[in-house]
Amino acid sequence: MAKSKEWSDKGVKVVVDNDEAVIIDKDLGDPQSTSKFSLIRGLVNFEVKVGNGNPSVPITFVACYTAEDVNAAGKANKLKLGMWDASTSDWKNIPITRAVDCPFDGYEGAFEAKITARWPDPAVGWGTGG
Repeated sequence: MAKSKEWSDKGVKVVVDNDEAVIIDKDLGDPQSTSKFSLIRGLVNFEVKVGNGNPSVPITFVACYTAEDVNAAGKANKLKLGMWDASTSDWKNIPITRAVDCPFDGYEGAFEAKITARWPDPAVGWGTGG
């Protein structure tokens, strides 16, 4: 079983591969571009808890992009999904696995990404570079 959460206004859906998971919204904050990653649009920030901890549980993202996102990147395939890494004060790429249909209206398309390591509660955004 799995738990899911949607942020339709941001074009994001996450599925956590654990039916006991709790997905907690966090403040996005004010993420900024760095010399390695040019932030186009901040998306979401969330924490995953199972029981009393933050275990490694597989997470699948569907991140939808707008025409403005594509224009800022130059092409859809130039978009990078990034997560903020507080330990390095920079963005880390979240590997995109494939193009998928966006589950929300008003978006140009979507990419899927998978995380299998512990989710460290970072802000997530579309950008270029990385």
